Amino acid sequence: PRSAWLLLLPVAAIFLVAPPALGAFTAARQPSVVAQPKVAAAPPLPPGNPVSVSLADYAARAVWDDGRTLRGRTVRLTGFVTPNPAGGWWLTRLQLACCAADATATKISPIEPPPFAANAWVQVVGTWEPGGGTQSDTAIPLVRIEKVTQVPAPANPYE
Repeated sequence: PRSAWLLLLPVAAIFLVAPPALGAFTAARQPSVVAQPKVAAAPPLPPGNPVSVSLADYAARAVWDDGRTLRGRTVRLTGFVTPNPAGGWWLTRLQLACCAADATATKISPIEPPPFAANAWVQVVGTWEPGGGTQSDTAIPLVRIEKVTQVPAPANPYE
């Protein structure tokens, strides 16, 4: 009777209380993943500077298209800060295919980033910088910062 209801409380809590979004702790413990696009050449970016680009799209263009569509363009990237053990931080977004257990990270390495706390959400406006690796699904592309601003976490933190 009463004890049966007590056993259901943890189950109800799982459904009623949403867990916090995955963040820097998860991202720091896995390699960056840059999925190879299905098409050989990336389409041109939309007109305008800066142009908002997802981290996954920026990484794919930098790594698999050798930055051809990024040259001479200013991009706006939004993600959270993951401390880089070598110094500085990575701009990061996580992708979920099904659930948190299959989360993969896309990391971009800003050049000379100002200090921010782990898990802070930031918007980086900058330009593509060669380096960070190409033709590799674990490359971490570079971005030269023109401006970086702390922003609120998006409603959907996953790409």
